[in-house]
Amino acid sequence: MEKKKVGPVSLLKDSYLRLLAEFDNFRKRKEREVLMAKELSLKEFFMDIIPVLENFNRALFHSQLNNNFQSLKRGLEIIYNQIKSILEKHGLKEYSLLEKDFDPKYAEAVGYVETDKVPPNTIVEEVSKGYIYKDCVLKPAQVIVSKEKQNPSEE
Repeated sequence: MEKKKVGPVSLLKDSYLRLLAEFDNFRKRKEREVLMAKELSLKEFFMDIIPVLENFNRALFHSQLNNNFQSLKRGLEIIYNQIKSILEKHGLKEYSLLEKDFDPKYAEAVGYVETDKVPPNTIVEEVSKGYIYKDCVLKPAQVIVSKEKQNPSEE
């Protein structure tokens, strides 16, 4: 039986292969941990949102039995506030830019209006609010922005 010589190159190669395998195992473990964390956070979100879904179901059922629109309106307001509260709990923030300077980072201009009542580039109407999650704009506010009147004498 012939013994295999163990030289510095084969030792380095063996160390390299072991380190490569360890790193691959580490990467796979981290991927599993990230996936589990996502699933856990979704589970928490779903547990928060299920009561809202049930309230919607109750509101729809009772709206078929009863034509009391005030009661339906009140129920929808309660559900809206529930959803808003859950989204805020999970880090979603709603923002308004009404009467502020237009900033394309936070708003999307969907229209312009000529006026001399406010300075140019001021948001005069909000079509929809914007939403931020952890300093990242998820949905910019859609706004109407003022611009200088072309013919100020016309009213």
